[in-house]
Parts: sequence; C-alpha cells; structure tokens
Amino acid sequence: MAYTIKEPKEDTRSFLGRQVDRVGTLLLVWLITFLLIANLTENLTTALMFSIPLLVAEVLVLRKFWQIRLQKRQNRRRYWLAGQKIIRNLKNMHPESEFKPYVREIIASLPGFQNVVLNPVDGEGSEEVKKWGIDLTGDYHGTPVAIQCKYPEGDKEITSADIRAFAGSLKLEGFKNGLLVTCGEFGPGAARVAVELSQKGINLKLINRFRLIELARRAGRDGVSSEQARHEVTSDAGGNRARIITALKDTIFTNRTKAKSYFLYGLLLYGGYILMRGTSKLSLIYLAFAGLNLLLGACCLYLGRSIDDKDPLAGLGSDN
Repeated sequence: MAYTIKEPKEDTRSFLGRQVDRVGTLLLVWLITFLLIANLTENLTTALMFSIPLLVAEVLVLRKFWQIRLQKRQNRRRYWLAGQKIIRNLKNMHPESEFKPYVREIIASLPGFQNVVLNPVDGEGSEEVKKWGIDLTGDYHGTPVAIQCKYPEGDKEITSADIRAFAGSLKLEGFKNGLLVTCGEFGPGAARVAVELSQKGINLKLINRFRLIELARRAGRDGVSSEQARHEVTSDAGGNRARIITALKDTIFTNRTKAKSYFLYGLLLYGGYILMRGTSKLSLIYLAFAGLNLLLGACCLYLGRSIDDKDPLAGLGSDN
C-alpha cells in the first residue's frame, strides 16, 4: 500500500547503464563464489570446476530476480497512477449521493461480503439514520458488519471523538464489527482508540483514503485490479505454463515470512558442511544448497510484500 502514498521511483538509467550494472553484479557474485570455493577446497581447478555451473545458476536466478523486480516496479507505478485518479474522483464526489454509494459498490464487490445495504438518506427515514450513525450494513463471512462513511470538509481529520461516537452506535445497535471509512485521514490517537475498543469487544477497522484505494483495487474498481496487475504479463503468453510459472514465483518469492525458513535451512545446511568438511566431497553439495537457501531468503526480503500491504480487513469478523 506504500506505493499509493508516495510516488514510486523510476529507474532513470539508460539501457546500456542497466546492462553494465547487471554484468558487473554477475561478475562480482561469481568472483565471490570462486574465491569462497577456492578457499574451502584449496584447489583452483576444483574451484573453477564448481564455480562455472554455479555461475550459470546465478545467471538464471538473477535474471528471474530482475524480471520480477521490473514487473513489480511497473505494477507499483500503475497502482500509483490509478490511486491518484481515485483521489481526484473522491474530491469531486457528493458526500450523500455519490460517496456512500461508491463505498457500497466497493464493499459489495469484495470477497466475503454479502447483503451490503445502503441505509436511507435525508428524506427517507433520516431520523432513524441519524440515531444509528450507520450508513451501510452487510455480512462479512457470515458476521454482521456496520459501516459508517465519513466525508470530511477540506483537510479536516476524523477525530477520536468521531470514532467513539461510531462505536457507541455499534453497541447501541448490537454490532460487534464495524468499518469507519473516510476519503480523508484519521487524527492523532485514532489507532489507540481502536485498540481500546477492541479490548472492550468492539472490533472497529479504520479505513482512510489509501486503504480505501486498496479495497477499490481488490474490488476491481480502480481500472487495474490486483489480480489483473499480477497476471498481466503472463496472461498475454496464455496457457497453463504461464500460470504455473506465476504461481511458483508467488510461492517462492512473495512472502517475507518464508525468508526465515530459507535462512534457517541455509544455516543448517552450512552446519552440515562444517561437520563434513574435509571428510567427503558431499560437503560441497551441502555448501551449494546452503548458499541457494540464503540467496532465496534474501530475495524474499527484497521482493516480498511489505508490512504496508497488510490486509485492511484483517481480523474483521473474528471473535473478540
């Protein structure tokens, strides 16, 4: 979600400059590998024999790494442009006749939501709505959820008092789960108030304009949905092979929690190499796989989802 807040940086280097950097990176990685093996085996011929196949593997891994990085950079740029368009549209919306129906369309299109209903506006039972302070109701994985839409004027922020007032409406109407959605921002102390309410049995999620953009993307309402952006490159190629490659890439690289496992396995394999060093050539296989796991761990840290990509709806509908 960070790319919706700050414009992603573009690679301003020329094509030749990028290629020189890539070749230099490959040579540096190979040189480090060669020197490490030469130091361990104390034989330059053996080191050269093992380092050349590893160089081929490094080329394949780094090439895939660069492809994934380029694709992610392009997607982030596309997401940012789509987010800017949504922000411009939000600023021109009418709070009642446009913003609330827009939020309803987004929520209703999200996986897990059903029966999302827009409550009456002024002239259609407005007194009841004012009493509730609830604009939308629906079910999220079978759990009733109440939603309030806040459209602040100018740069005015949603205060802690607004959050507590909505929590009071939730309690009054018997809801334990709620979403407070705004096209603006929440003021200081908002997150702390939400935590305090969760300790009292009110599960309240705060959705600012950037989280609203993320939900719009998931609902396919920004023109570039998450699934479309992720599979855009492979969909042109078509066929099951492209989908399998994409799924494999996502499984290997796009989860930062996997980095811990890769690093742990790498250390264990390196420990096996230390124990077998000098007694068997098999120790070099342990060393090679140890290096591979450490490299995969580093790729996960770099390419994995950031903490800003946390699901805005995480925990909604869970038992308190």
